[in-house]
Amino acid sequence: MRYFPFVFLFTIVSVAQAQTNYQVRLNFSITNNSIQYQLRFTDQGLDKTIAPVKESGKWVFKGSIEQKDPIWASVVEMEDGEFSSVKSFWLGAGIVELKKKKDDELDEAEVVSKHPFQQHQDELDRILAPLKMAQNRIELNLSQRPPVEQVRDYMKQLDSLEKKEEQYKRDYIRKYPERYVGLHAMSYSMMDWGVDTTKALFEKMSASLKETSYGMKVRKFISLNKNIQEGSDVVDIVQLSPTGDTLRLSALRGKWVLLDFWASWCGPCRDQNPELVELYSKWKDKGFEIFAVSLDQTKEDWVAAIKKDSLTWLHVSELNEFENTAAYVYGVNAVPTNFLIDPKGKVVKKDLEPDEIDEFLSEIFNTNAKHQKGLIQKGYSLASQLSMIVSKPNGLKSRILHF
Repeated sequence: MRYFPFVFLFTIVSVAQAQTNYQVRLNFSITNNSIQYQLRFTDQGLDKTIAPVKESGKWVFKGSIEQKDPIWASVVEMEDGEFSSVKSFWLGAGIVELKKKKDDELDEAEVVSKHPFQQHQDELDRILAPLKMAQNRIELNLSQRPPVEQVRDYMKQLDSLEKKEEQYKRDYIRKYPERYVGLHAMSYSMMDWGVDTTKALFEKMSASLKETSYGMKVRKFISLNKNIQEGSDVVDIVQLSPTGDTLRLSALRGKWVLLDFWASWCGPCRDQNPELVELYSKWKDKGFEIFAVSLDQTKEDWVAAIKKDSLTWLHVSELNEFENTAAYVYGVNAVPTNFLIDPKGKVVKKDLEPDEIDEFLSEIFNTNAKHQKGLIQKGYSLASQLSMIVSKPNGLKSRILHF
């Protein structure tokens, strides 16, 4: 189970539509001067961030869309320069209004739009709304730091709700295989569904849908993904370092390796970097290495983050964000995501916190060989050993979802 406190990334859908001006109106009062709003989207392959103007006491985003395709856009709320909330919708011809009550969060705002895709999106959102409300209640309870046993129960409930949510999305696609909103949902969930399920649903879609940018993305996933799970053999990653050298994950065979997917723009990634620096310093001379795959878009941001955070391990990137080949192969749709790999090239665990990695490495490097041999002779796999060592539930970390 994975918990994503906020999500935003902006993607284009290839559907013919006349070029037009747009307006997005914030139809609610803003009394806190520390809060600012931005409209973010991708147009003709370029990321755009638009500031609002004030008209008749309300904030309005105005501009033109150069491409002919409708766009999945987001209004992002920033408080004191930090991300606070987000509301996403379809941007195209006509006016979009966001309405909310005074005490509601931005992500609770109503989207008022005549865009046909938005109407389909609203229909899907209504189907998922009861599950979202239940998830929010549980996450609120978790934020109160309940006893461990209760945390485990809450985590099981969240896992069950997430499975239902994904099932509802698949049911929607089966019912409306011709809708772009279904393909849109598939492109976000395919990493969790796996190749077989995604392929079966994708094959029922029309040829025109399959040729859209979302369709191409799904095709790429079906072609590249290797369904890497605990116990899987790793798939080699061959990419360039910041200095232009070709680095290979396979060159680290014989060491314990943390394969870490991250990005300079990912707040949770940057927050955990000081702990990884300490972890690396502690274990690097005992046979531990970090192989970091950046999902950055610009070399400047990537290199600056490495320098600022003092990250002295191995780094590679294709500088194409979530279109990175390794992200498709390993099914990465959120950062940070990591895989702990044993010296034989097997994945033993996914999405560990730094303290969990430290606990595991302490057991590996500091336990005498006789004890390790005894565990193996009793039939315990490395993954099983890890589950005995690490008792903290996964899923409570903050991560940014590819959306």
